[in-house]
Amino acid sequence: MRSEWGDSADDAHHAYSSGDPAPIEVELVEEDIIPDAPNTAASGTETIRGGSTTWARLVRLPRALRVVGALAAVAALSIALWPNGARTQSGAHSGTPSAPATSTAQQSEVSGDIYKVRVASTELTQDFRDHAVMDLELANDAHTALSVVNAEVWDSVQTRIGFSSNWPAGDLAPAQATSVPIELPYSCGVLQPTPVLPVTIRYSVSTSQDPTISHNYEYPLSQVVWDEFMRARAGLCTGPAGGVFATSVDLAPTTGGYRDSDSVDLTLTMDAVGRPGWNLEALTSSIPGATVTTASLPAALSAGQSVAVLTHWRFTACFDPPDWSSGFSAVEVRIRAGTAPADGSGDQQLMVYLRPELLTRMARSACAP
Repeated sequence: MRSEWGDSADDAHHAYSSGDPAPIEVELVEEDIIPDAPNTAASGTETIRGGSTTWARLVRLPRALRVVGALAAVAALSIALWPNGARTQSGAHSGTPSAPATSTAQQSEVSGDIYKVRVASTELTQDFRDHAVMDLELANDAHTALSVVNAEVWDSVQTRIGFSSNWPAGDLAPAQATSVPIELPYSCGVLQPTPVLPVTIRYSVSTSQDPTISHNYEYPLSQVVWDEFMRARAGLCTGPAGGVFATSVDLAPTTGGYRDSDSVDLTLTMDAVGRPGWNLEALTSSIPGATVTTASLPAALSAGQSVAVLTHWRFTACFDPPDWSSGFSAVEVRIRAGTAPADGSGDQQLMVYLRPELLTRMARSACAP
């Protein structure tokens, strides 16, 4: 087999003057063909070019197709390398930044801290004309900053007696105590029902980062602080002459000879301010559906020393109880000053007002099957 050159170098240079490498054409001439021998070549013309096989095949394409292909490659490369506004330099999306991830252990620790606030002390200030201020000192035993959402004083039939004037009520630094002021209005010109024990302080504590995570506390108010407030209120509302007033009422277990069906006991705590020497003489009531009696009277009442009067209530209409929701009901206590005539001509009437919620609770307790 021999090879014969085709076009001359000048012709090739002239045909590919555009800068493409000049092709080399080799004619393979079949001479001595060895039967069944590998790698034997048939005669023909083969164009051999420099570079890879792929590039050689591309060069064979018409020039118009090669131009279109080059433009398509440039466009694809431009799209791939063009800066994407939805991504940051690090490749992450640059939308709304998310909050830093908090581990479950950290969340549990923060949530647990809202249970570490306690009442350190309570102190009453009576220097205001129409209300008293109770300073509620709260101690934060956690090492996390917390917030006191609100603080209020309530009795057991959902009568709100006092409230914090600020919202939120205060901030609790880690491992520190803070004072939260609670206003207790005197409300002398307003008909006030007698508070039902227990009187409690209710305050709510939340995390400083998320107010929706909170814990509600209920703490019994000291009887000493409550009596102090009620004496100050009575002294302001009754005037310089003073008088007798009811400090509180409380449901009591029925004992002794009073134990019968359809009945319940209620303790009235009475006190006096101003001039001493008051006597509690008798108690009467005109509450529909109930009769009220007591064996605790008469009793002497000294200023600043409260007396508990145990009253026995029997409900006469358990199957058809009256509706007490129209207003307050009242128990009348007849009182007598120490210098008043013994015949009762100088006796006075004291009205102890009770909320309808209390009467409903008493009736349910007395009429329970």
